[in-house]
Amino acid sequence: MSSDKPVFSDSDLPPLIQHLPKKSGSIASSEIEDASESHHKTGFDLREDRDVDLASEASFHSAVETYSSFGADKDFNSGESHLPHKHHKHPLECSTKERVRGVSWGAMELHDATTNSSSISVPFEISGASSQQHVVHHENRLSSNHNNYNKSQRVRHKSNVQFDDVLLQDDSARLIYINDPKRTDDKCELPGNEIRTSKYTIVTFLPKNLFIQFHRVAYLYFLAIAALNQLPPLAVFGRTVSLFPLLFVLCVTAIKDGYEDWRRHRSDRNENNRESLVLQHDDFRPKKWKNIQAGEVVKIFADETIPADMVLLGTSDQSGLAYIQTMNLDGESNLKTRYAKQETTNAVSSEGCHVSGVIRCEQPNRNIYEFTANMEFNGLKFSLSQSNIVLRGCQLKNTDWIIGVVVYAGQDTKAMMNSTPSPSKRSKLENKTGTLTENKMEFRRASVNGKNYGNSLVMADDTAAAAVIPRRRWKLQSEIPVDPELLTVLQRESHGDDRIAAHEFFLTLAACNTVIPIPTGDTFSRTSDTNEDMEGIEYQGESPDEQALVSAASAYGYTLFERTSGHIVIDVNGEKLRLDVLGLHEFDSVRKRMSVVIRFPNNIVKVLVKGADTTMFSILANDSESHNTIRDVTQSHLNEYSSIGLRTLVVASRDLSNAELEEWQSMYEEASTSLHERAAKLRQTAAFIECNLKLLGATGIEDKLQEGVPEAIESLRQAGIKVWVLTGDKQETAISIGLSCKLLTADMQQIIINGTSEVDCRNLLGDAKAKYGVKSSTNQNRKQKSNSGLGDLDIPNGSKSLSLPKWNPGQEEGTTAPLALIIDGNSLVYILEKELESELFDLATSWANDVSMIQMADVGVGICGQEGRQAVMASDFAMGQFQFLKKLLLVHGHWNYQRVAYLILYNFYRNAVFVLMLFWYILCTAFSTTSALTDWSSVFYSVIYTSVPTIFVGILDKDLSHRTLLKYPKLYAAGHRQEAYNLQLFWITMIDTVWQSLVLFYTPLFTYKDSTIDIWSMGSLWTIAVVILVNVHLAMDINRWVLITHAAVWGSIIITYGCMVVLDSIPVFPNYWTIYHLAVSPTYWITIVLIIIVALLPRFTCKVVCQIFWPSDIQIAREAELLRKRHNHLQSRQQVSS
Repeated sequence: MSSDKPVFSDSDLPPLIQHLPKKSGSIASSEIEDASESHHKTGFDLREDRDVDLASEASFHSAVETYSSFGADKDFNSGESHLPHKHHKHPLECSTKERVRGVSWGAMELHDATTNSSSISVPFEISGASSQQHVVHHENRLSSNHNNYNKSQRVRHKSNVQFDDVLLQDDSARLIYINDPKRTDDKCELPGNEIRTSKYTIVTFLPKNLFIQFHRVAYLYFLAIAALNQLPPLAVFGRTVSLFPLLFVLCVTAIKDGYEDWRRHRSDRNENNRESLVLQHDDFRPKKWKNIQAGEVVKIFADETIPADMVLLGTSDQSGLAYIQTMNLDGESNLKTRYAKQETTNAVSSEGCHVSGVIRCEQPNRNIYEFTANMEFNGLKFSLSQSNIVLRGCQLKNTDWIIGVVVYAGQDTKAMMNSTPSPSKRSKLENKTGTLTENKMEFRRASVNGKNYGNSLVMADDTAAAAVIPRRRWKLQSEIPVDPELLTVLQRESHGDDRIAAHEFFLTLAACNTVIPIPTGDTFSRTSDTNEDMEGIEYQGESPDEQALVSAASAYGYTLFERTSGHIVIDVNGEKLRLDVLGLHEFDSVRKRMSVVIRFPNNIVKVLVKGADTTMFSILANDSESHNTIRDVTQSHLNEYSSIGLRTLVVASRDLSNAELEEWQSMYEEASTSLHERAAKLRQTAAFIECNLKLLGATGIEDKLQEGVPEAIESLRQAGIKVWVLTGDKQETAISIGLSCKLLTADMQQIIINGTSEVDCRNLLGDAKAKYGVKSSTNQNRKQKSNSGLGDLDIPNGSKSLSLPKWNPGQEEGTTAPLALIIDGNSLVYILEKELESELFDLATSWANDVSMIQMADVGVGICGQEGRQAVMASDFAMGQFQFLKKLLLVHGHWNYQRVAYLILYNFYRNAVFVLMLFWYILCTAFSTTSALTDWSSVFYSVIYTSVPTIFVGILDKDLSHRTLLKYPKLYAAGHRQEAYNLQLFWITMIDTVWQSLVLFYTPLFTYKDSTIDIWSMGSLWTIAVVILVNVHLAMDINRWVLITHAAVWGSIIITYGCMVVLDSIPVFPNYWTIYHLAVSPTYWITIVLIIIVALLPRFTCKVVCQIFWPSDIQIAREAELLRKRHNHLQSRQQVSS
């Protein structure tokens, strides 16, 4: 690409805010004479200007060969490479300790392109990616030298692409003055670092708690009943006693809420009173967390928790590297890397911090994965990103200490802004979990220069591999299988295209990542005759894909063993290769790729890129027929990898000319320092170099399914559960995974929706509905779109596979096969953005994504994976593997549905039969205000007499054993058919309730109509009769009798008699001594037995008839269980007798 041609025309850009020309830290040859006077003072190595013609198409092979000819240092104890001065052909050399000029690291990082990393280190450093760059003396930074350095500055080539920076002058940006909290809080009231997670105070507890409790409609109902009961014409119970049930529930709930809030207060107090070291009067002194303010400089030691959101200024690592654990934020247990800017690292030490400057950052927000800010320091201005900030709640790991400045404190921290209450859940089940795979990636296949490798893999210690594997110094934690043929290509002493492409292919795998190598310190003896031992190494990264690729590169002889913010060191088949990292563009959901700009020891600069094939093939060079042939062959290899379920990536590279490099650096400086739409501007900057790439090859990584996944999905489908899978892989990969996990079967009719526009998607959906006879469900309850779900919609090759049951089969096609819906990511975007959801949901169910999916689901299930526990923290239930979902749904889900459904009907019956009995009494007394039951009997009926059996049956009852439910998954479909609770069953229960209440009221009335029994004696009989009746009714429906069930059911009847004896023994009560008069009469006991028989006879008859003539699947399974138990019992008795 020509560097003098603008990538974007001025008409494509918004109005710009003009800035002064920015100057660079590189030194032009025309300024040598001005700088020569300070040569001896500054220690610069001055030479005459020598232009070097670096071929833009220089290969990696030439870079390595040139490097080797220079005499690479094989001392692995140092990351430095030493080259003779004669090979340094820059106009003016400025050696630094790290040989870097860092602008950003993590999200993106830029280093000085004109700095040669391979020169000998001297105590001087070029620092800053700024508007004005200064060469700073590392030892004393004398002002006289400063002046001399300024003479040697030149104006960098100005980019044709300019970016507006509206927010740089916007008052909405937050200004943080480093080590000056008073000035930071001068213009606005920033919150302190004290946090509060409690809901109540002593003053607000009672009104606020009552307000929250009465949001429940049931409480309002009971409040209304209690209020009406205070009116004499409407009173059924006593005025005072009628308030007791509601007051009891309110008090218990208030006590529980108060205790929980007291624990929150205690936790807040402990958290706020923790201490950290804060810079005060040029010394770090302890200070309580609650007193820390924005702008203060804080020092954190290893294993300590971060007290506030802080921008890193320096770490114990010379390169500014720090490791943190974010488990308290996102649940992920793997370590994350954060970096202090090179500009501030040298000004920070363990004893103190001499940094002054200002940070202009965005206002507080909830996004824990993004941070946009600029820092002005020592006259320099550079960008800050998410990789430069550590958040409150994180823990420092594997790093002695860090020093940072607080930018967000207290309630402004991202952790506190994300501490929102969980959404309320409804009692309806939706089928939403986490991953199906182990997230343990294994490198399986490789396509290099159009040739396929990986068909025959062997372990590294295999005889076939040992012959070609060179002596290695590094040993991974787990052995990785390799292809002997590919190893032979790498070890071949030739300059052929295959070897060159293979070298650069594995170099890209080792260099284009953010993985951190960590030597373990362990030593391993070699299997060969050599006496040299191997050193253990492991890789820490945020993505298991990257770890797998870097590990694969190491297995083939390219071991990444050192990384700093400015360079990486790779062991290439026993020789150390140090590469300067000039810039890094991390993977994002828009570009679908990442790239790294590398300077080789011979000063060749390359951009190494890897990404999804859908985005990579569009940026490849089409300059020769051979390249097009390799491209076509690689595409066929990718299709092959996808068909066997492998995750694929494409690898490419190209050389950068000096003009292109300077153009990119200038563009990046302007984009990276912008607070307004920084991500979009950085994508434009990345696009400048991610073009006209040379295709190197492709990778195929296996992400194994968890154990038992196919069997679990097959059982769920048999149970009538609609199962779908959302993946970001290629559609061929998605289909292969669907077949391997038995989500898809060979007999399914596949509906594939691959539309390129809204019209295409609408037509495809309509054709599918018409072909397979799917009717529109206008009254279907639909969920709203989830914003977080749109994140995966950015993946154009994402696929959604859905297995559907056998409903509405297409009569025209004459098929009864189940349907499978497969949608690519582009079509899903069109469907959800163009309001075609109704068409989609006629074929599929609604969906969301990741944590939000679990939070919004009626029942969210999280699975503990390799990548963290974020889903677990947001879930209602958590499990270790996907296969456990089978038992959770088919067994516990079935039991729970049967229990809850029955208890809903039983509680309606239990309360209605009692109320209707009182209603018949009021009707017979012409709505008089007299009462037959004492107030205490009315209250105790729901609180004591009948509550305990309900609780134990609802917890312990099981209609079928877990073995039967797992053996016959279709039994779960009883819940889908609503067999245990439906409108018809509800009204049948209510009719039965009316009948039982009539029998309950009129049987004693007719029995004692000619007697002189008083109304209180009649009320006592009604009370004990209704308690026995509802408990026997419950006993008829219990499926699993255990000791505690017997105690609860029959014990509640005994407790009822005991309470009545106590109440009837109190002289002040009107029912004094009534139970003693009734219990001695045989008529009393006969009446109770008659009530039970007559009231339950219709119910018993209907149950017997239905089970004989119209048994359900559950009843048939129960009978089979009973027969099997009897058979086993008989067999055991015969064995004992024999």
